[in-house]
Amino acid sequence: QLVETDVDFHAFNKLEMRPAVPTQLLAEEDRLVVEEMRSYRRQFEAVRDGAPQEQAATYAAPNELSSFWLRKSHKAVLAVLLCRKPTPGAPNQFYRGMNLEVSMPTGTLCAERNAIGNALASDQTLRREDIRSVA
Repeated sequence: QLVETDVDFHAFNKLEMRPAVPTQLLAEEDRLVVEEMRSYRRQFEAVRDGAPQEQAATYAAPNELSSFWLRKSHKAVLAVLLCRKPTPGAPNQFYRGMNLEVSMPTGTLCAERNAIGNALASDQTLRREDIRSVA
């Protein structure tokens, strides 16, 4: 059963928003998230656009991105979630997600929720405090 103490409330005016800055000026943790997002975008674009010949074995089958997974807007939204356990020396863990727009009773799923779901599916010991950032 969900109770009010299970929910974290955040006032909009307290959310952290920062202007765009060159990657080299970012804090280390933020730079890692940006680099992971760029890597994810390159992988996604390779699948979406068809892979180069040297990657044909990896991406051999045609994709269904526009015809099924993104059938409403035909636009992908990608997200990267950074998690780190509080134990000293714990590694950064990145989880990826993308939006889904299937015409099924479950409806759509945003990229950020998908990334959080992937994180929990990969590690059931994950705690809210382990989530460091999402991009």
